[in-house]
Amino acid sequence: MHEASARGVLLEAGVGPKSAPRWGIVFTTLLATSGCLAPVEAPLAFSDLNYPPEYDLRSITPASARLDVNPTDCPDFKVRVGRVWDKNDSQFLLRWVANNARPNTRLLRADTVDPDPGTARPSETRIVPRSDFASEVRLADESGTGVGTLSLFITDAPAWAKEAVDNPDQEALDLSEIIDDGSDGGPPAYSVVEVRWSVVFSSSFERCPL
Repeated sequence: MHEASARGVLLEAGVGPKSAPRWGIVFTTLLATSGCLAPVEAPLAFSDLNYPPEYDLRSITPASARLDVNPTDCPDFKVRVGRVWDKNDSQFLLRWVANNARPNTRLLRADTVDPDPGTARPSETRIVPRSDFASEVRLADESGTGVGTLSLFITDAPAWAKEAVDNPDQEALDLSEIIDDGSDGGPPAYSVVEVRWSVVFSSSFERCPL
């Protein structure tokens, strides 16, 4: 689980076994306090709240949180979240990332979406296993199984903390981080949402994930 700091609220879709996919949503918020509690000068109105981006679990294909891939018989496959929206922002950013915060982090796709607030838009990426998950496929070829992760990050922040992503040394990078929201201990100004899949490579699987 990622920690909510400058990123504000984090929602995460949990990874479950293929036979019984589990999609859980977790809200995490850090509240800074020191000493005695001071009286609140003015209540926070609902109209002042910044809602995080949202997505429709039913629009995700493949529907499983675990993607079983035969890298020999599956040269590429598509992963799609059919409905993503934000209630009160007219722009949000999306990033598809392989192995976020793990060795061999790779940015697969980045988009800026500008719909009217509350209007749903799709997001998808095409995975080429032997290039996007080269280390995991090589491990599957050598020992039978390789495991990686795929993440879709959605934020209403104006920019990511790491804009230009070049990772020739195949380091572990956290590409979910956004710019400091300047909230200074108050309610977070921006949010990050993560949809995460486990990607398992083995020659024992049937072709591409369904």
